[in-house]
Amino acid sequence: MMTARALVRQINELLSFLLEEGLAIDWNSAIIRDSGHDSILTWANAPDRLFDALVGRFATITEYRNLIENRHYHCMLFDGSIIQFGYLYTNNTLSKHRNCYYPCPLVITSSDIESIQTGHDFVTLFDLLLTQEIDALRAAISESEFSRLQNLLRLSTPFRFDFDPGSQTDTHPASHLHLLNEECRWPVFGPISIGHFVRFIFRHFYPKIWSKYDVLRNWGLQFHTRSITDQERGELFVECNDFSQRP
Repeated sequence: MMTARALVRQINELLSFLLEEGLAIDWNSAIIRDSGHDSILTWANAPDRLFDALVGRFATITEYRNLIENRHYHCMLFDGSIIQFGYLYTNNTLSKHRNCYYPCPLVITSSDIESIQTGHDFVTLFDLLLTQEIDALRAAISESEFSRLQNLLRLSTPFRFDFDPGSQTDTHPASHLHLLNEECRWPVFGPISIGHFVRFIFRHFYPKIWSKYDVLRNWGLQFHTRSITDQERGELFVECNDFSQRP
């Protein structure tokens, strides 16, 4: 089983790769915060209560803007989407994780990105583009030209994979996927590794990048103890099997 410190090295290797290839425009190093028997894998400027602070207002422009304003992410990709990793180890055993891919709610072009100096300036760019888009939408609606507008606002949901066996109930799977709203908890086979998450993001949302880089396609998967229950297997759920362990 991979340790918290091994995960830190893996995440920082990923961040270095994304920066070197121009796929990320801002980043925060992965670090570990130790507290008693707990080790929390987080980022350098993350809130102290990582697993509580990021709950609420899920899948809203307000939440996204708060995250980019406070740089609450491990990295921001070239299109303004952000990636967060969070793992909690208790007595060297994985007890929680929260991995989130948060797409930018606006279409951000490469020329937009070239107009700013650093990721710190992205909030100003986002506010400007959002204001322009709202003004354009307002004018289009009043002039009955809405259907002709080149809409930059996107109906894109974040994807957040949570693992929290301490909160497991019949309606709260130990491992689950949030999308669209906080109350949607789609059962997942078990805790997901960095490899599962990286492959999920780039394979499904950046297919050209996925096809170009062997590093992403070959990123290893680690499997922890499955947490899916018989009841959850009777519903639609997210599955993945470790075929390498089969005879």
